[in-house]
Amino acid sequence: MSILIRKLQLEWPAWLAVAFVALLPVHRLSEAPLLVFAVLTPFLWRSPDHAARTREVAAFILPLFACFWIPMLLSSVDSYLPQKSWVQSIAALRFPLAAIGMAVLLANDSLRWKVLKWSACILLFWAVDGFVQLLPFVIPVMVIFTVWAIAKRLTGTKKSAR
Repeated sequence: MSILIRKLQLEWPAWLAVAFVALLPVHRLSEAPLLVFAVLTPFLWRSPDHAARTREVAAFILPLFACFWIPMLLSSVDSYLPQKSWVQSIAALRFPLAAIGMAVLLANDSLRWKVLKWSACILLFWAVDGFVQLLPFVIPVMVIFTVWAIAKRLTGTKKSAR
């Protein structure tokens, strides 16, 4: 039991990132892992262990996010619902904080591979699930068109070319 607890202490950022991917289909519940990463970012910034990595990551993420956020902010001025646009612009500030927190806490290669592996498994499951949900529609349609084509051939009805 203590090995499991120790492993969870070391790998919780990876499982939190996987939880974000796994909770995407659930309405707004995927915001919870993002919120945890965003809240932890200021503490990481002040931590002597993570301060240098946080500055390096922020130097890359913040200009990239500015390319997304500045047009969003500028378009809020002439919006149909300005109050909603301003609130969404301010709420979008959680994304760079969460991205910085994820990048700092997932600095270890084994943690990143764990996130990639489990996220790929989740996406594969969703793809298989989509095909399984598609089959009840596709099979009857294929049967109907096959029967229609066979009946058309047996009756000899063809379009006449003019």
